[in-house]
This record gives sequence, C-alpha cells and structure tokens, in this order.
Amino acid sequence: MKDPMMARFMNECCEINNNNSPDYNYINYDANDTVEQDFLRSIEDDTEKHRGFIRKLANDHIHYKLFGKGTINICDTDIKMNPFEKKLTTTVVTLRRVSSELEDMHIDFFENVCHAINEENAGEVFNEVSQKVLTDDNLNWGRVVSLITFGGKLAQWFWARQPNNELIEEIEDWLTESLSDKKDWIKQKGGWDDFNRTFTKPAQNTWWKTSLWVGLSASLAAAFVMKSLR
Repeated sequence: MKDPMMARFMNECCEINNNNSPDYNYINYDANDTVEQDFLRSIEDDTEKHRGFIRKLANDHIHYKLFGKGTINICDTDIKMNPFEKKLTTTVVTLRRVSSELEDMHIDFFENVCHAINEENAGEVFNEVSQKVLTDDNLNWGRVVSLITFGGKLAQWFWARQPNNELIEEIEDWLTESLSDKKDWIKQKGGWDDFNRTFTKPAQNTWWKTSLWVGLSASLAAAFVMKSLR
C-alpha cells in the first residue's frame, strides 16, 4: 500500500516538472521479492556500489535544489528499472520530501549558516559539521537528512551568487565521502530500506513527534560553524 503523503509529493513534483497534472504512480520495488532482496542487500555490502548509490543521491538532491528538477526520473512509469534503480528512485523521492520538510522547519538556521560561509572555508566548515552531526553515538536517519539538506542548501547558496560547477561537484564529493564512511552503520540499520520505512510511517509517529533530533542536529551544526569561523 502506497503512502498517501508520498503519493501526493510525487504528483506535485511531476506536475511541476511536466507543466500538467497527470496521475503518475510511484514506482516501488517489492521488498518481499527474494531476488530483489538479495540484490538490494548487496548495495550496502559492496563498498563501491554503495558509494555510487550515495553519489547519485547527492547529485540528484543538489540538482533538485538548484534547478527544481533532479537527475533521477521519478515520473515515468513506463521505464523498466532494475532493482538498483528502483531502490534509488524510492530513496530519492523520500529524501526530496523529508529534506524539504526539514528545510521549511529550520529555514532561518540554514540561511544564517550560509551567510557565515565563503568558498575558502566551506570545506572545513562542512567537515566539522559532518563529524559532529554524524557522530556514531547519536547517529540516526534524521541526522543523515540534516547533513544532506545542509549540503543542498550550501550548493544553492553559492550557485545563486556565482554559478560554479567545480564547487558544486566538491559539495557532492563531501556528501558522498561523509555518508560512505557510515556504510557499516547504514548496513546495521537495515540499509536504505530502513531509511524509506522510517519516513513513510504515519507522520504523527515519526516526523513530527521526533522533531527533537531535528533541533539537536541544527544546534550542533550551528555550534561547529561558529567554532570554525572564530
């Protein structure tokens, strides 16, 4: 059964990208299919395959922030996808939605942080934020979303002032490296399947009732930004 909130977000994205209102259906993979399960598990088992998966997530997210349209086609139901592509599409849709919610909830924080960063210190600041937000003792999917959202907002901020493809690629690299380093944690949690499950449960049981970690992540990121700029 497809999540109504997810379906609504999908339709809104497709309407924006296609200038009409087709009733697109979300392409999901069958989590009970043995063949797909084996293939999908291998994504988290294989270091390079998992790194490639994260790189595609980062690339799509940043393009979505910059141009209002990502690099992953989430609308065309006629496309025949292999299990990797299905899983990637599922995760892309979840990430776009949840990251947008997070940014809306903490718009002032993200704006203030970006104002304090320039191209010279951006890499150092991102590294400090990443290390603190993704600390193993407190790591959860909310913190993962926080870091990706931060990277997307950073790219959007710099691009609006002076388009720089090299800097955008560097931000994608930073996200890829930071999250690839957490492969063991991601695998232990159940992989990206767990990410999708976490954010497709009823909102009152997950997102809004766990908003505390959102505030915590933002506070930690802000603290490290201020520290690195002293």
